[in-house]
Amino acid sequence: MSTEILNIGIYALIAFFVAFIAYGLYGYAKHVFNANLR
Repeated sequence: MSTEILNIGIYALIAFFVAFIAYGLYGYAKHVFNANLR
């Protein structure tokens, strides 16, 4: 039981980091794209 909770926690942590990095890259790419348009 505890190993299942641990695995879910690890996967949730990985998913959170992936979403955070993807959001950061999206915001950075949008900023660079807007800067290049001017």
